[in-house]
Amino acid sequence: MNDHDLYSKKVSDDLFERKRLNTLVGVNKAATLALGKAGLSFMKDFIAAADTKAKRLKLAEELNIPYDDLYRIVLCSDMAQVVGLSGKILCYLYESGYRTLESLKTAEPDDINRTVLAYLASIGKRPTLPSCSRPGNWLGAARLTSSLIELD
Repeated sequence: MNDHDLYSKKVSDDLFERKRLNTLVGVNKAATLALGKAGLSFMKDFIAAADTKAKRLKLAEELNIPYDDLYRIVLCSDMAQVVGLSGKILCYLYESGYRTLESLKTAEPDDINRTVLAYLASIGKRPTLPSCSRPGNWLGAARLTSSLIELD
């Protein structure tokens, strides 16, 4: 990694420290509230508590959260490490089939544009996504980010 990449990774880590679960779009809000009440309001803390399937199963049972809802929050939180990815963009990517950090790392910018814009059109949204229209802005950061979770 060069100096610019190291600096970008540090900025990404610093921003991730402060990201909250309640900023995720398209996830079960009752689940994020339950996680918050359990002291897991921040994505980084949540990921540490749910980074393996065994931990997720236990957490889902303890907090009475459907496992699929919890797993979606885990996947979105893991991708939220990437600077520039949050809120609606994460939701659109997830619904378009980019559900893991690895799927983003191997994606081509043009493929992401086509897939996300097609998804938006399919749900009746105006097919423009300014923040995602130039995935090169965050795709490089995605490729430098390590997943914090064990996938199912």
